[in-house]
Amino acid sequence: MVRIMRSQRGFTLVEVMVAVTIFSVGMLAIASLQISGMRHTRISALRTQAYQDAYSMVEEMRANQLAKENNFVDYMGVDSAAQLTDQVSCLNDATDCTPSAVAELVLFRWLTRLTELPEGRGIVCMDASPGDSAYGTGTWNWACDGAGQAAVVVKVGWRETNPPGSAQDYTYATLEVLGGGL
Repeated sequence: MVRIMRSQRGFTLVEVMVAVTIFSVGMLAIASLQISGMRHTRISALRTQAYQDAYSMVEEMRANQLAKENNFVDYMGVDSAAQLTDQVSCLNDATDCTPSAVAELVLFRWLTRLTELPEGRGIVCMDASPGDSAYGTGTWNWACDGAGQAAVVVKVGWRETNPPGSAQDYTYATLEVLGGGL
């Protein structure tokens, strides 16, 4: 005698496929959030490093009192370590160190440290209207007018990668630190 089962136990193949699909979509969303979080962590780390480098330059300039008396002209306008020499002799024998040599040593080491940022660069300049270097533009904006009673400004820039699908593959991020009270 054959019995016909009236109630089924377990799941059908369709139910299992729907559950696996929903689970897969959820896992893809979690993976996407993880990737986005890692990207933002990297951007945050770069910005933190840039701020620390900019403020360290301001503090180095403050420490050079003889350069302060000369309006920091020895620090101005140099934006490449290739334009300088490493004045290591200042570390060994401070008696022969001029304010210019100290400024060159500090600038050389600072600009070399900035190369740790992607396409990192920096400049110290006089700028009457700091803040005109727009963040997130496709090009470097290093406007330093040097006009009259302009403030001493430390500018740092680097390349940030944009998320996929953006109009540009990357932007140039810049920050400016006023050396107010130098």
